[in-house]
Amino acid sequence: MPDKILDDISHRRYNPLTASWLLVSPHRTKRPWQGQQEAAVEAKLPEYDPKCYLCPGNTRASGDSNPSYEKTFAFVNDYSAVKEQQPDYEPEPSSNDLSSLLLQAKSVKGVCYVMTFSPKHHLTLADMPAADILPCIDHWTRIYANHLSASNPLTEAASRLSLSVARDQAPIPRDEYRYMQIFENKGAAMGCSNPHPHCQVPARARRAPPPRRLRPAGAREGGAHRLAERRLPRRLPLVGRLAV
Repeated sequence: MPDKILDDISHRRYNPLTASWLLVSPHRTKRPWQGQQEAAVEAKLPEYDPKCYLCPGNTRASGDSNPSYEKTFAFVNDYSAVKEQQPDYEPEPSSNDLSSLLLQAKSVKGVCYVMTFSPKHHLTLADMPAADILPCIDHWTRIYANHLSASNPLTEAASRLSLSVARDQAPIPRDEYRYMQIFENKGAAMGCSNPHPHCQVPARARRAPPPRRLRPAGAREGGAHRLAERRLPRRLPLVGRLAV
């Protein structure tokens, strides 16, 4: 935003993705800070770490061994946030029990994948040349395409994709899922448990709240703030729909 005054006054900023307003208080960054401070860390990682659970050929905590992959590698997370096989739990709230109206819980089924960006332990996505990033995008697209239901209008388009990753080279789900999110936690401060370049790909049976809120907001804005296949290379018609 060009107005310098916004650096010093509390104000609201419009979020076109959700059609909502957010409070911003930039002046609070000037307050005295006596909390936790982290020193800059310049760790030099090896290209291969024999103790890394994600490096090619190594054994993971589950006891499974990674193949000697040369580009990307995806597998079901050994410590998934959601599980494919678990008991159902969906109790009905009771008007006679006020606690059941306030504290509600329902089981969620799904599957979480881990996908490495490179066999090299010391890289990050930002360090990789474009030619090495393209297989990552192909793998993301293939995972997403493999999870499309037969009734999804994108399924036919997915069958015509020309990708470097074949259908059987990416995870194929046992069940159908309604929601998928591809993201990367980077750095120890963000909770990343392994510095090897990788991302998370959770798929859930229930759609998460944010995309549900994005749809009406996107419609009001005429889609001007949403990624769409018309704004992406023609070979990647699916990626823009991951978060809508």
